[in-house]
Amino acid sequence: MLTDSFDRAVASGRLAEAEEIVSRFERTTTDPLGEATAQRMRGELAAAKGDTAAATSALEQAIATARTAGRMDLLAGGWL
Repeated sequence: MLTDSFDRAVASGRLAEAEEIVSRFERTTTDPLGEATAQRMRGELAAAKGDTAAATSALEQAIATARTAGRMDLLAGGWL
């Protein structure tokens, strides 16, 4: 799964690879859940780069998008 590849790349410090994965994902996603996932990925990538302001903004957007899509289960399930 693409998100698993992203998570592994971030965890191992391969941030350029993670950037490419999230960019590819953003180009292909069209639904609100995909948009929320991309925002979560952007937040995690920003955090890994030490940009806390961008991380906070992206994660807040991911939460708002998940709520708007009616996917509160993602928030309760530790997705963010």
